[in-house]
Amino acid sequence: MTRNDDFIATLEDYLNVFDGATPLPERVSDAVHAALPRTRQVQARPGPLRTFPMLPNVTARSGLAAAALVVAVVGLGAVVLSNNRNEAVGGPAPIASPTPTPAASASPLVLLHNAPLETCPETTGECFVPGRYAFGAGWPGEMSIAVPEGWFDYGPGGGSVSFLVDRSPLGNSSGWGILMSKVGTVSRDPCDPGAGSYSAPLVDTPGQLAAAMADWPGFEVTSPETITIAGRAGVQVEISSTLKTADCPTSVLWTTPNGTSMDAYPMISNLDLEGGYPSKYDIVDVDGTLIAIMTPTLTQTSPFEEQQGIARDPERHAADAVEMQAILDSIEMSSP
Repeated sequence: MTRNDDFIATLEDYLNVFDGATPLPERVSDAVHAALPRTRQVQARPGPLRTFPMLPNVTARSGLAAAALVVAVVGLGAVVLSNNRNEAVGGPAPIASPTPTPAASASPLVLLHNAPLETCPETTGECFVPGRYAFGAGWPGEMSIAVPEGWFDYGPGGGSVSFLVDRSPLGNSSGWGILMSKVGTVSRDPCDPGAGSYSAPLVDTPGQLAAAMADWPGFEVTSPETITIAGRAGVQVEISSTLKTADCPTSVLWTTPNGTSMDAYPMISNLDLEGGYPSKYDIVDVDGTLIAIMTPTLTQTSPFEEQQGIARDPERHAADAVEMQAILDSIEMSSP
């Protein structure tokens, strides 16, 4: 062990007066003072040496040792200072949180008219593959709907869509289910084209449309009840008629904005049934467009099924009615 008393004394003096941008903590300074007498001094090596301005009176040979020691002291001080800062706030050094990975955006829904099809469970017809589907740009409110197994669309025309249940033995047909349509031009008398139509301002709300329907000759319409569909307020009415097809061969309730005629089935048919075959209409305003959703009130054999020879059964569609309600409840729209 060797000592260089002059160098140690000089460095101790420097430590006593040092007050840089970040002064050393007392315990660090004390530790350095205590270690100096035991620190081995490095011998000078041949070659150019650099002197340090902050130590003007230290020889070049002593400067090397000072440089090494000062670097060590500063490094130690930085570590202690870092620990002291963490202790001051009552905990260890904070760990940087990993940058969250952006969530993958949900895939857009398949459009109804592009929905994949599969063989129906009861017949050889084609039914929707169960899933949620979007109505598409032609429908307001970014509407979508969930379709279960065993339902199909018979394609009434532009501005409308149907969800009919598959039932044997007819083969991809039943005449029982949901018919949705946008409301355009409304008839004053569905059975008389010559009666003309209502001007748009008279039927541009759910309540106004329900009032116009109540004035249709040959139809019985209940008082409107307030409903809500996917957050949108609307009304519901029930319509029935004892008219037969011969009495109203070209029934047109309204045409969609696309020009598709919506007829009065199943209210008007050749079915001999007391009171007729009533239906419910849910009418809702979606961003300025009226949408009417027709559903059968009865669960018995539909007029179309009876015409195909299916025996009348009051419970034929009882289980289907539960699924039909689930379809209606699944309708989603963007916030109003």
